[in-house]
Amino acid sequence: MIVQIKRAFYLFLVISIVFFPFQYHFFQLHTQVIQYLFGKPVFKLGNWLGIDPFFHDLSSDSKNLFVFTGLLLIISIISAMSGIFKDRITTEQLKKTATLVGSLFLSLIMIKYGFDKVFKHQFPLPEPNLLFTPLGKLDKDILYWSTMGSSYGYNLFLGCTELLTGVLLFFRKTRPIGAIAAVFICANIVAVNFSFDISVKLLSSFFLLLSLFIAIPYIQLLITLSNNNNNAAQPNLVQANNQGMRNTTQVILGIAILIESLFPYILSRNFNDDNSERPALHGSYEIIPENFDERQQIRRIHLHRDGYMIFQDWRDELTAYKLNHDPIRQKFILRNIDGKSSQLNYSWKSKDSLLSIDGIAPSKQHFRKVNLDQLPLVTPLFHWTVD
Repeated sequence: MIVQIKRAFYLFLVISIVFFPFQYHFFQLHTQVIQYLFGKPVFKLGNWLGIDPFFHDLSSDSKNLFVFTGLLLIISIISAMSGIFKDRITTEQLKKTATLVGSLFLSLIMIKYGFDKVFKHQFPLPEPNLLFTPLGKLDKDILYWSTMGSSYGYNLFLGCTELLTGVLLFFRKTRPIGAIAAVFICANIVAVNFSFDISVKLLSSFFLLLSLFIAIPYIQLLITLSNNNNNAAQPNLVQANNQGMRNTTQVILGIAILIESLFPYILSRNFNDDNSERPALHGSYEIIPENFDERQQIRRIHLHRDGYMIFQDWRDELTAYKLNHDPIRQKFILRNIDGKSSQLNYSWKSKDSLLSIDGIAPSKQHFRKVNLDQLPLVTPLFHWTVD
């Protein structure tokens, strides 16, 4: 029974790596195929089980994704108990395969997310509307994302740490150090995701499980050596890996990991999201006090780079509209959540940083652009002392 449990666990790790709908950039076909093959069947299975999933695809932390993961686990258990492939691959060989595939996959994850932090893709500067949202009105996940995005230095530190860990995991001789480092990194990620209710709990938990699986034999070896048992044999895992990959295969895999990790940045030529070009008039605009009309309550207007215009009233309530900006005719075309559209005429005086808008009040309203660089959160400050 113990052998079957081990085989089921190793199989689960391998097929999860192969079939998990991870959002690849260069290898998007993989994700699309997985979604196409399993999305609707898993949705129907969830309905049949009474789980009542909302999404039809395998979105992050969706009910469908939990059902799909459970399905992969059941398939692994049935395969192990029925003895399929038992004559073709032994339990020890299956363990070695899971270790090698898991190490390469975890190396890809670390390098990919490392570059995402170095290039400020994962944690970009907070958008204008977030900078003016009261702290108590922010969800925990948005608060964490915004705080992380305000410090490029810390992103650089985390990114380089993950990059180094990914490189260490990729090479056989340095894999023990990389695996142990990955445990601490993944444990921290899981703690953050659960504590701040960030919706990648299932995926990050799988990363932690995978890193523990790879690292535990090395940790056991370190404990043995620390007890002065220098004659103890190294784990089979290390001996098996001494054969390594052929140099050509290793080079191809290394290039594939780099392409997946760097492809979106090379394509966009954006290697620091904080310095990337923003849409026209992107930013925050505050109403000029002497032009305030008591018949309307708009205090600020925020233009989001993803194509939204967000109105903030004097109670700091925010209302967002999908925005289609026509700078030639100087029109804002807004669409609300119900799909109804409206148009606002505007004029922009760059010299005075003055935005004048018709249509949001009986009379034309004038707004002054806020210099976001002067806000304390995004101002690069550093002090050695407190006095």
